[in-house]
Amino acid sequence: TTAITLKLFYGTEYLPNLLFGDADFNKIFKEFPYGQQQFFVKAYFMIQLAFHAYDAIFMEVLTWLRNKRGKEYNEYMIHHLITIGMIVMAYLCNFYPLGITVLFCSHLTDAILNFCKVCRDVQVLPTMIMDVCFVTMVLVWTYVRGFLMPYYSAYLCSAVFWYDVVFRDQAELLEIGRVVAFAQRLGYAQ
Repeated sequence: TTAITLKLFYGTEYLPNLLFGDADFNKIFKEFPYGQQQFFVKAYFMIQLAFHAYDAIFMEVLTWLRNKRGKEYNEYMIHHLITIGMIVMAYLCNFYPLGITVLFCSHLTDAILNFCKVCRDVQVLPTMIMDVCFVTMVLVWTYVRGFLMPYYSAYLCSAVFWYDVVFRDQAELLEIGRVVAFAQRLGYAQ
């Protein structure tokens, strides 16, 4: 799904600049909550929802058939239920760029993690290559999930949301200096 996401949204306004897109997240809520989206964006969300729901149901059926739970079962199910909830809320609330950004960050790191797991389980690669694979995984995971994802999903979007949606024209009237100063620092407000 990482390659599909990159193919669909490379250079578009749905992914931010640091993730191969062309989005200006300072303008993410300009049409909120009534912005119209293209069909492929909605289809992408439905496919992601189906994929994660299938994965969760398959894991549950597999657990029921084997009559035992693996040691990662609880974390796996919580992960899928939270992801399903995030996809549904992003779709219903019209948060498409933010949802696509979070899904891409998650899938990018998951792809590298799964590649490293396969290399470890197969045990055909030399130890030095496995070490390089592990270091690459840690660096990418730290950068993407430790910096990019929180920056775009929490820090930037919350500031823009509060300024653009909540205090749209009342920011000066309410004298909310911190919000206005923060929006000015982002280059969003004059």
